[in-house]
Amino acid sequence: MDQRQPVHPGDLTATEIADVLWLASLAGPTRAPSAPPVDDLPDREPPVPGPEPESPDDPEPPPRPRPVGTTPRPSPGVRRHPAPLPGAPPGADALAGPPRPLTDPLVLERALRPLRGRGSATGTLLLDEDATAERAVEAGLWLPVFRPEYDRAWSEVVLVVDDSPSMLFWRDTVRQLTELLSRVGVFRSVRTVRLATGPDGTDTAPRLRGPTRDLPPEALSSPAGTRLTLVVTDGLGPAWLTGAVTPLLHRLGRSQALAVLHLLPQRLWRHTGVATTPVRLSTDRPPPSNASLSVSTGPEYAGHADQPPVPVPVLEVDARWLHRWARLMAGRSVSGPEPLPVIMATREAPPPPAAAPDHPAPSGRELVRQARARLSPTAFQLAVHLAAVPLTVGPVQRVQGAVLPGSAPHHLSELLMGGLLRYAPNGAPAPFPFDFRDGVREELLSHGTHLGTTRAIRAVSRLLPADRWSDGQRLLVEALDGRESSMPEITDANRDSVAMAAVVLNALSGPYRRAALRTRDALSTSRLTMDPRFPDTAPVPRPSGLPSSIWGGVPPRNAHFTGRDGTLEALRRPLATDGTAQTPHALTGMGGVGKTQLALEYVYRHHRDYDLVWWFSAARPSTLSSGFRELAALLGLPTAPDGDDAVPRVREALRAGDLRQRWLLVFDGAEDVETVRPFLPLGGPGAVLVTSRSPQWAHVARTVEVDVFTREESVAMLRRRHPLIDTDAADALAETLGDLPLALEQAAVWLHDTGMPVGEYLALFTARLTELLGETPPYDYGTSVTAAWRLSLERLREDDPRALRLLHVLAWLAPEPVPRDLFARSAPGDVLLLSRAIRTLNRHSLARINHRDGTLQAHRLLSTVLRASMSDEERVSARDTARTLAALMPPGRTRTAHLLACDAARSEDPAVRSAALEQLRWLAEHGMAGDGHRLAEAVRENRPSSPAAAPPPLP
Repeated sequence: MDQRQPVHPGDLTATEIADVLWLASLAGPTRAPSAPPVDDLPDREPPVPGPEPESPDDPEPPPRPRPVGTTPRPSPGVRRHPAPLPGAPPGADALAGPPRPLTDPLVLERALRPLRGRGSATGTLLLDEDATAERAVEAGLWLPVFRPEYDRAWSEVVLVVDDSPSMLFWRDTVRQLTELLSRVGVFRSVRTVRLATGPDGTDTAPRLRGPTRDLPPEALSSPAGTRLTLVVTDGLGPAWLTGAVTPLLHRLGRSQALAVLHLLPQRLWRHTGVATTPVRLSTDRPPPSNASLSVSTGPEYAGHADQPPVPVPVLEVDARWLHRWARLMAGRSVSGPEPLPVIMATREAPPPPAAAPDHPAPSGRELVRQARARLSPTAFQLAVHLAAVPLTVGPVQRVQGAVLPGSAPHHLSELLMGGLLRYAPNGAPAPFPFDFRDGVREELLSHGTHLGTTRAIRAVSRLLPADRWSDGQRLLVEALDGRESSMPEITDANRDSVAMAAVVLNALSGPYRRAALRTRDALSTSRLTMDPRFPDTAPVPRPSGLPSSIWGGVPPRNAHFTGRDGTLEALRRPLATDGTAQTPHALTGMGGVGKTQLALEYVYRHHRDYDLVWWFSAARPSTLSSGFRELAALLGLPTAPDGDDAVPRVREALRAGDLRQRWLLVFDGAEDVETVRPFLPLGGPGAVLVTSRSPQWAHVARTVEVDVFTREESVAMLRRRHPLIDTDAADALAETLGDLPLALEQAAVWLHDTGMPVGEYLALFTARLTELLGETPPYDYGTSVTAAWRLSLERLREDDPRALRLLHVLAWLAPEPVPRDLFARSAPGDVLLLSRAIRTLNRHSLARINHRDGTLQAHRLLSTVLRASMSDEERVSARDTARTLAALMPPGRTRTAHLLACDAARSEDPAVRSAALEQLRWLAEHGMAGDGHRLAEAVRENRPSSPAAAPPPLP
């Protein structure tokens, strides 16, 4: 055949075809024309040239590796970015940062390969380039080889994207899903349609909406049955929650192949409006519609005789789920060995649920308490961090990416399902149509840490330049920087952001308390000026009809309370004899010694002496404010609608004494004196009891120092909790745990629940210390040993690293008094810095400071926890310093314990080893052979190999 003659008249010659192929290889790929709008879908798509797809029965080839650094090219007509979802303003993506990628996109692509089936022949011949090149090589002839063209089994996939407000969380996921479907090589085009439920999120009549107009469901169907439809949703829209979407799914499923892609994990489906039934589906060919699927197993459904229910598979965005569905759509037998979750879509919507009974709205504290029991730990941490920032798209995604990178969009959905967020299209800051429910932000902040809250604020502040910050954000950042900023004029435009800043500063308390009060005063002044409904402060009238007694917030009594009779009596005498609450009384001590349990026992023993008993959780000002609002309501005191004036009204009522003849207020966990003092009543016929780790209460209150149990109390408590423990075993356990009440209670619960012998527990404690101390806390305490100290240690690391290093050194010494002057002798320098570090340890109650003897002492169990938590560098540095201190001590009884605790015998410092030998001489001279036996064995076992390094022998 002449290469210069065309095969058919008017066609290109073989030489011309070769030139075209060569030029095309140089020109590179061209951009395909955009697809027509979805509301003008043709009944039959024109054929698109392409490689011959595999047969449905062919084995699935492995995914072809993609060259490094290349980006997959989408199929012609693919809209790479779906229609914008509600609440997504222009430029929001730039503020939000990089999108979170889909999990294992290559695996998802492979899972969809069963859909690569071959359709019918189009009657058109295509140039087979490989066969043409093979003939040219083998026969030396440049003659084109043609092959018939086939349609793809599935010409197009239509994504019906739910546009309910909560789908804002999934904007990036929908975009990536669209791109994924475009590059799998299965569909000619990928299109998006909106499933509209109303712009305000309240219209529950769903409808399909194209770029320009609403569409009937039949517009998505294809007479050839070659179009797949995927409904993408999180199931939280009003149409799903009410079941109004069911008739639409029924109409779509009767005319085309349909599935629902649920963006949430299956474990969360039960909290959404997607109700599924596990059934087994089967088909012997690619189904043109869901109505042609056979329901092999599952319950029977009654429906109209002419239009029975249509099964609609519900899938996770996961390779296993997508692969089972793809095999079903390819006509490969059943949907899999396990039943597939399916919506049995009926022609009519289900009847509306019965109206819920009218209950009062729960408080913010109750909402957070209920949500914490239902939410995953990551979701609750996310809620706590978000409480410190404005709820807009940029800050929310910034917190997820920078502060809590392990979070995902479904954790945001959990907050909505858990009742912490509410839909607020007008009240919330645009463009995020959600806001925290009333009282939730304040309560969430009380569950956070100072470090976590400030980290979230800092991360969001870096999102925008300073000149674009809101007034509230500027107030927060300048307060964190230690600058006193000028208060902006409060207007309707900035009121919400300034109010949020006041809440956050109030929660941070401490040095930010003054800024919080300034901000709240500015808000109150503007509110009183602009809104006459808020009354001025007036004398509190005596309300009528008061109950005989008021009791609130008091935790349940500890049924296993043991001992402390002397401390309770020392507390009772001043509380009973003081006629007024001019001076509060405080129980102070380190974490875990049982201050709260002691106060609780006092309340239950003497509650009959009081007409009013109220227990406040004083860790955060927000919880104190909410407690005062509840008390004001029970006392019948008139307050403003938001309850901001509840604190002064209750304080004045209690001071006046005309409401109750005798009252008792307990402020539990009041660590910051300056934060709690504004809430204390100034006199009146009552008493104030405070529990705190901070010894600073000694400056403003009468304090009772709470110590660990005596050994007799420890043994009694263990035997009371676990009668099978003998006295010797209880004594050994108490010795190991340093008589710390919380640790003893936690160990008793473990022994009771597991039946483990005490000896086995002690061996396990030595090997698995951190895990055992972090176990589920005892019921009456509500916190574990590790958690009791974690907050103080975090604050210490942030506020005073020198104090933390000092505590690390104490941890490598014995739990015996250490003279303060040793630290000054070991590292001569600024005495003021050492004094400040000691003061910080004292304020956090992490060490016992004996001012009379001039000594410091760390608890045995805290030392053990600190040793296990130190880094290698911290451990070596602290241990070497402790050895130096032990070497500087004069010979005496306690020096042996310190030398053993810091493992001085292993030191390579000659001065330390000489000190160990000196101590052995002293023990021998004073007839203390028993005390010196362990030290002598340690010195003998660690004798230096080099004679030059060894100290002189004993005489």
